[in-house]
Amino acid sequence: MAILEQDSRPGQMKRTVSFSNIEVSLFPHITGDHPDCRSGPPISIGWKPFERTTESLDEYEKNRLPRRTMDEFYVSDSVRCKLLLKSGIPLYQIMDAGKLSRELARKRRATNSISFAKRVKMTLNRTRATLIKT
Repeated sequence: MAILEQDSRPGQMKRTVSFSNIEVSLFPHITGDHPDCRSGPPISIGWKPFERTTESLDEYEKNRLPRRTMDEFYVSDSVRCKLLLKSGIPLYQIMDAGKLSRELARKRRATNSISFAKRVKMTLNRTRATLIKT
C-alpha cells in the first residue's frame, strides 16, 4: 500500500512514497515456444497463479534470496524437463514443444540467411503481384 504524507503547508503533499506490504504470486511452469532454446523444450509460466501470499516488505527483504547473476538464469534442458513433468505436463507435450522450438529456430535461421537485398526484392515482387491483381 502506498502512503503519501501531508506536507506542513496546507494543500501541499510531500513527494514521498512508502510501501508496507507486497504480494508474491507463484505461477505454474508450462511449455514455451521460444525459438532460441538450443536443446530440449522451452519453458514459460502460465497465466493463473496457483499460490499468492502477502507479507510486509521488510520481512520479504529480510528473507529473500540474494540476487542472481545472469549465468544463474540459465536452466539446462534436463532441469526444464523435470520442472515441466513436476508441473503435470505430459511427456509427449514436452517432446512436441522441443520439436516445435527446433523447427522455429530452423525457419528463423533460414530467414536470417536471406540477404537484405533479396528480402527487399521479394517484398517488391509480392507488392507488385498484389497491385496487379487489384
